[in-house]
Amino acid sequence: MTTEIAIMNKHAIALAADSAVTLSSGSRYGSNKIFNSVNKIFTLSKFHPVGVMIYGSADLMSIPWEILIKNYRNQCGEKSFDKLEDYSHSFISFLKEHVSDIPQEIQNNYFLRSIFLFTKKLSDNTLEKIKKSKNKNIKDISAQEVQDALNDVLKEIISAQKTSPLRPLFGKDAFEMALRVCCINTVE
Repeated sequence: MTTEIAIMNKHAIALAADSAVTLSSGSRYGSNKIFNSVNKIFTLSKFHPVGVMIYGSADLMSIPWEILIKNYRNQCGEKSFDKLEDYSHSFISFLKEHVSDIPQEIQNNYFLRSIFLFTKKLSDNTLEKIKKSKNKNIKDISAQEVQDALNDVLKEIISAQKTSPLRPLFGKDAFEMALRVCCINTVE
């Protein structure tokens, strides 16, 4: 688990992150190896004080975030923006442009893996919501109670996703398409 912190006042922002990464053998009972030498903070510009912190996956479709950030930094050069938000939009635009450079097979695998992780999260969150709201054996839960809990979880996920800064990376309809692929009807 990554730990990151940003401390801000009216004069400056300080960023800090741990340097640990856990590599898994991939098997259910495999061993994990922890390395304490990973960079999780990068400068988005060599000429302006803008930083990026990463967590979770160390790559985007098999390309390490470090390489993507450094390539953006090189392309950006001395370019500056008036607002920090504009750096974010510029970086996401850069990623959108370069997604097409990634082989289609890798993109497809990434999409399928994302759908799998999404459905697992959806299932886990729905089960957790049912357990918290009902004090009865899971076998005694009706189909309607499951559907209601699922709808609540979907509403929460959709609401959070609509404000995600990464949404433009995959297009505005990608999330809804993922839901359709999972055979789930969204509830608005």
